[in-house]
Amino acid sequence: MADNPDRGAIVHEAAHGRSLRDIARSHDLTVAEMREIIDDEAAPAFSGEQLHREWLLEARRLRELGQKYLSRAMTADDINSAAIFY
Repeated sequence: MADNPDRGAIVHEAAHGRSLRDIARSHDLTVAEMREIIDDEAAPAFSGEQLHREWLLEARRLRELGQKYLSRAMTADDINSAAIFY
């Protein structure tokens, strides 16, 4: 494996559709090493504790966004805001 591969860049490239073979080639890695890096990065991201934190924050953002559109829908008779809220 190459010395200190940029794991963040590798995951970013893979998430944006670049093939593992192309990414591996550009980072001097094998496809198997690429899969290992992605697996290593996925493990903490999908642990129970991390998922709880992420879902909490996402639920809070969605609730606040929903309240914004509910308020608009109720006060401005804004059909678009009502559709977004529901």
